[in-house]
Amino acid sequence: MTRDAWVPLDPSMDAAGSVRKRRVDDTTYAQVLSGDELHTAVANGELLWVLHRDTCNAFRPTNPMPAHVRDALPARRRTFRS
Repeated sequence: MTRDAWVPLDPSMDAAGSVRKRRVDDTTYAQVLSGDELHTAVANGELLWVLHRDTCNAFRPTNPMPAHVRDALPARRRTFRS
């Protein structure tokens, strides 16, 4: 199945990459590899790119406070104004 879509990539190649760039005429296409294709590309020493979504921290949840730290904090007091 082929679909046309923008594929944001990290700016440089990486050993942990899974994307092969293909240039056809003046257009560059990204081919996301998986399974046997990815294993073959890595075994052949191809330089691959990383999908930006795999490394981006913009939408990752923050690290939750560990329970032992939370339990050591003093209880919070609520004050209500009328």
